[in-house]
Amino acid sequence: MIRTTALAALVACLPLFAAENGEHPKPPKGDGEGADHRKEMLDKYDTNKDGKLDDSERKAMRDARTAELKTAHPKLFAALDTDGDGTLSEEETRTAMEALRGIAPPPARRQGPPEGK
Repeated sequence: MIRTTALAALVACLPLFAAENGEHPKPPKGDGEGADHRKEMLDKYDTNKDGKLDDSERKAMRDARTAELKTAHPKLFAALDTDGDGTLSEEETRTAMEALRGIAPPPARRQGPPEGK
């Protein structure tokens, strides 16, 4: 159970740490879990309320999510933070995501509009 919870936390957080250059994958804009997550992140971190996260807002989100991962799963974070600098670099994140591909299926992505619409 702990491994499953840690894995779920890792999968949820890794994309937030992935790129330091601001090129982050965008969650789906339609209905469903991706849209709910996007709205939640915008509500929480879009401080200027322009409907998108700028570089400073993304950094604030990344820092907060890093702190959450460190607190909730310190051993997992320490294992991922191979250089011990307290952050997950793009390389560390890429390595972790590649390892996950071998043990967890990728999250399902809904294609197109919901049925009946």
